[in-house]
Amino acid sequence: PQFCRAYLPRDYAPDGKWPMIVSLHGYNAPNPPYVRWWGSDQRHDRWADRYHVIMLAPHGRGNTWYRGIGDQDVVRCIELAKQRFSVDEERVYLTGYSMGGGGTWHIGTRHPELFAAIAPYYGGWDYHVSLPEERLAKLTPAERLRLERESSFAQAEQLLNLPIWVMHGDSDPVVEVAQSRYPVRMLQRWGYDLRYQEVPGRAHEDLGTEDALYQWFLTHRRQANPPHVRVRAPELKSASAYWLKVTQRRDPSGFVHADAEVVSPATIRLDTDNALEVVLSPGPSLVDPGKPVRVIWNGDEVGEIRLDKNGEAVLR
Repeated sequence: PQFCRAYLPRDYAPDGKWPMIVSLHGYNAPNPPYVRWWGSDQRHDRWADRYHVIMLAPHGRGNTWYRGIGDQDVVRCIELAKQRFSVDEERVYLTGYSMGGGGTWHIGTRHPELFAAIAPYYGGWDYHVSLPEERLAKLTPAERLRLERESSFAQAEQLLNLPIWVMHGDSDPVVEVAQSRYPVRMLQRWGYDLRYQEVPGRAHEDLGTEDALYQWFLTHRRQANPPHVRVRAPELKSASAYWLKVTQRRDPSGFVHADAEVVSPATIRLDTDNALEVVLSPGPSLVDPGKPVRVIWNGDEVGEIRLDKNGEAVLR
């Protein structure tokens, strides 16, 4: 078992619906027993009271970089908070600092349907930033694939429907600011909903932007059933976003790509690469579950499908 701290606002009442901010901690080099981690004895949280929100602080299994078991721990903490408290599922937000900033990228890209908005602080890594151009040019396909899988932004396409606010101090000596500039430029080129704040003269420290961030968070609500979704994933277990999931692929060592759009209540466009089986589960706000839906997969007419009793259709 691991602890997960939850702070309720002083006016919390279970008969209401309360927004929740999930905050991911940074790396702790001594890796102490979890009872000696930062804030484990904290009794109150000022942000919970100031903004009338539930503040959730998962442990993430310590220094896991929120991958594997660390990712599972955060998702499980969110599930437990929803069971025990009156959480507004349309207003759950994710942020984190340093390693927690990288965790925000990692978890946000793999579970975008859980959140209304995310905000990574000075975290994340990509080999395009870390390696010089001459080294990049000499990478073998196998080396490039391995490095691409390790990137914090490997699944950034899945942020299509998720507002993002990235923050970094321009004098950070621990995580160079280029590690935030890289994904910001990439997502801006794609036209994603992103804002970037680079704080002059600030290092790897408190940037003093929480008030503005939390106010911005609370203006957003989750898109539970967006009409257009994307998936890019190195593993099948994370090859899903909202109502699109890839369950089989041709090349087990290659990335899965999928782009699906409900172009009308009776038509879905589906484009994929390295995908042999896809599960579609668009909600009733997108299609009529009682009527057949026409699917065009990679330009070919698949025919009409019907959603089963679970609201799903499997395509092969």
